[in-house]
Amino acid sequence: MESELKIMCWNINEGRGTDPKGKVDATLKEIVEAIKLKSPHIVLLNEVRKPYILSRIFRDDQAAVIAEKAKISHKGFGEVNSAGLPFIGSGKGMAILSQWPPLKIPERGEYEVIKVVHKGTKAKFGTMVATFNVNGKNHHVLSTRLAPHNDDGTNRAENPSGIQHALDLVKSFPPDEPIIFGGDFNASTDPGAKNEYEKAMKEFFAKSGLKEVLNTKGMYPVGEDRVDYLFYRGAYEVVHAEVANYDLVNEQVVNKQVGKDDRPPKPRLASDHSWIYAELKKV
Repeated sequence: MESELKIMCWNINEGRGTDPKGKVDATLKEIVEAIKLKSPHIVLLNEVRKPYILSRIFRDDQAAVIAEKAKISHKGFGEVNSAGLPFIGSGKGMAILSQWPPLKIPERGEYEVIKVVHKGTKAKFGTMVATFNVNGKNHHVLSTRLAPHNDDGTNRAENPSGIQHALDLVKSFPPDEPIIFGGDFNASTDPGAKNEYEKAMKEFFAKSGLKEVLNTKGMYPVGEDRVDYLFYRGAYEVVHAEVANYDLVNEQVVNKQVGKDDRPPKPRLASDHSWIYAELKKV
């Protein structure tokens, strides 16, 4: 029986690191090493790639490579971010890796990608869902990437719909069953960002019933300019949580949030997003 649940959430930026000239294969190896250092039970990945017919760069099933090399038993990949080309897709999406096998849920299967609906139309972004039995109790695990607010007007408009979509998903699960929900919500907590996605994220904090591992009081983290979050619900308490990245030049973990100063010629990092890692203890 597990008395501790170790979770890692990371936008790996397609294995590109923070250097436009960096090699995807080499960076992916370092991403694997960083994950192995933490030996998590569950890993939530986004901006992860599978082989893509229109690309010479993305030739690996990144989720499968990471799961195999990091010795994580089970993996699921879900495609989002459509390239707008029929029958081809984008090869880009989210993944859930776990040491436990996913349960087969009627009408959903082992893994399901639920896309955001914006103005009656399925958007390019969404959330991947799986359920695992941990210590005899169903744990619902969600990995998400929502529309970036630094893109065109369509994405800006879609982001609040995405956050509402996330809230609706949380409400769809039985209230007594644990939830792990992480990913790139693309809703900055910068106090200067007075906009609709900030309002939507505040509502998510207030109404979801989830706790955030870096902010267990459940209050919106004003003043922290970040877009990645890791939430949980259930009979757990956080015994350790961190935001960190991997310095590819000096080959070491750096406990920091990625910022503008991390671009070349500064030390090259494994991703333009830092991971969030947490250890939860049963109470």
